[in-house]
Amino acid sequence: MIALADATESVDRTMKLFRTVPALRDAVWRAFTDRDGYAAWMAPNGLKAERCDLDVRPGGRYRLYLRTPDGEERIVSGEFNEVIPNERLAFTWGWEKNGKRGTETNVTVELRDDEKGTKLKVTQSVFETLESHDEHAQGWEGSLGGLEAYLAR
Repeated sequence: MIALADATESVDRTMKLFRTVPALRDAVWRAFTDRDGYAAWMAPNGLKAERCDLDVRPGGRYRLYLRTPDGEERIVSGEFNEVIPNERLAFTWGWEKNGKRGTETNVTVELRDDEKGTKLKVTQSVFETLESHDEHAQGWEGSLGGLEAYLAR
């Protein structure tokens, strides 16, 4: 039997975000899979994307180079596991620090048509700590706000 604390911790260590984006699904898909488009919106909360390597195919890799307002470089990278055009992207996610890749999580992005645009669901798991969960949720919220602004241009 699973203890209540274990069950709660397990659920909390998976992040799920839902958003309806006022854009066609194809445009949202391109924003996730076009290198320049991805770099234009994926820098949350004051970060600036300086470079993006993006090879969207199963087994393909990505690497996003970000810069903080005080000049610190941050790099996130991973590998695509599943690519179903206009529907689903699944990839690994890990921050690099001092030339080493940290803890890896799995991200799934799902797109569905909606009368107001595109329903977007982002799932990321499993986080080592609840603090990491919350930091990533905040980052994704900032990035998804950037996605909406990018698509509104």
